[in-house]
Amino acid sequence: MFIKVSEKNIQEAAEIHSLSWKDSHKAFCSKDFIEKHDAENQIEYLRKEIKFGKEVYMLTENY
Repeated sequence: MFIKVSEKNIQEAAEIHSLSWKDSHKAFCSKDFIEKHDAENQIEYLRKEIKFGKEVYMLTENY
């Protein structure tokens, strides 16, 4: 199920975004650069994107 990201779930979205970004960029970015993209950094990134009008969603599993 896709869920819209909001302040209510932004921490979870940032953690997912951080992990997936690190995994997808590890082959061509330095380790130091990769580590800068932690969940706290990604929260700020997601907030900025939402503030500028983007709708952000995350995929979750139904249990």
